[in-house]
Amino acid sequence: MKLIASFFSSLLQIFRKQTKFFIIYFCLLNIAIKTSNLTVIILCFVLFAIMNIENKS
Repeated sequence: MKLIASFFSSLLQIFRKQTKFFIIYFCLLNIAIKTSNLTVIILCFVLFAIMNIENKS
């Protein structure tokens, strides 16, 4: 449960300034979860990782 909480808190920190990406990301993740499409779920996590790296630099 702590992992999920830290995941979402880091998401909020990343997307505070990038609202458009925040909306697109959660729409994609929502569609992926509803359709159980593993490819889109993986794509969402890759997108999250890239944006996390860009935010730290």
